Amino acid sequence: TTQMDSYNWLGAAVGVCALALLSSIGVAYGCCRNISKERVAPIPYIVEPEEQLVKTLEAAVFSSISSLGEELTAKRRDLGDTHQDTLVAIHALAKAHYMNRDSATAMTLMLEELAGWRQILGNEHPATLTCMCNVARVGLILGGVSLKISASLMNEAVCTSRQLYGDEHPRTVRWAAELDTILTQALREDAAILVQ
Repeated sequence: TTQMDSYNWLGAAVGVCALALLSSIGVAYGCCRNISKERVAPIPYIVEPEEQLVKTLEAAVFSSISSLGEELTAKRRDLGDTHQDTLVAIHALAKAHYMNRDSATAMTLMLEELAGWRQILGNEHPATLTCMCNVARVGLILGGVSLKISASLMNEAVCTSRQLYGDEHPRTVRWAAELDTILTQALREDAAILVQ
């Protein structure tokens, strides 16, 4: 996996838009090609403007948040807060909030998810470590107090990865680089506060 893992939601959103656009172009091309064979005047094809595609995507995300919230409520009621299926539902809802540019809510949910994985799988399980890094990445975006939480979690992930896999393992190397990014951003924010 690469650093792009943290941006899977972005890739999915871009993929949906690209697929819709390519599909539209393909339909338009197919219609025009068939029409020209029949020697009939082409019918103008209207492509949705980019703003409309963005609004459509945002509406889908909002609808997704609502249905994922209902699903999470049901999982909590039926299985409890720390059941694996509940944690997966928390993760899905956190991703939807992140896609909706609500990083604060996403981070709150992800911290709850992390606490659950720690309880079920322990601190050294790969799923727990991956969750730590995901929370840290969102905290980097939020900055402020969240940045300090991010630094702590990413440092824990790097130290654990070094113990389990060694310094040269791809996860250790990648997470150490991300920790450097977080610490650099923290220093920048601290410097900005001192200048004010």
